[in-house]
Amino acid sequence: LRDALFDKTFARQSKDTTAMALEVFVCRAACAPLVCAVAALRGVLGGCGRVGAATMLSALGAALETAVVASATSARLHLDGAAMMRWIGVGYVIVVIVQFLVSVCVVATLPPRGASEPLGVWRARMLPRKDAFDFMSDGASMVVRSTLLQASFFIAVVIASRSF
Repeated sequence: LRDALFDKTFARQSKDTTAMALEVFVCRAACAPLVCAVAALRGVLGGCGRVGAATMLSALGAALETAVVASATSARLHLDGAAMMRWIGVGYVIVVIVQFLVSVCVVATLPPRGASEPLGVWRARMLPRKDAFDFMSDGASMVVRSTLLQASFFIAVVIASRSF
């Protein structure tokens, strides 16, 4: 499925370009759920009045990803195209995991603006069964709607790229 989707999306590219891009595509696609979680955690920080902290986390992620790309393209490593793209892909996975862990720690320890204590995510009580089901149902609905919306943008970009 991965190869079929990837080949249909990037069919106009040369075989070499497609092979190199596949090295990164797999890693980036696999990280999509975790990237969504990182974005949600930044949203929590923004909602708590900690926009500066959310911005710093975003800047940290951009800096780490830039460092990964810079190291992969460095002449010192002597990597060929596929190995370079694999380095970038694996580095991206590591960057996303680091962003997630740091974001969880910041949300769990930084009190909302004006509050004296953090949110208490580690000591939160369990939801009653009905509320937990409603929460999971709403979350699943949001994931499906978001996925369909993102897919529509992706399809539109693919169609537009083939028109030119």
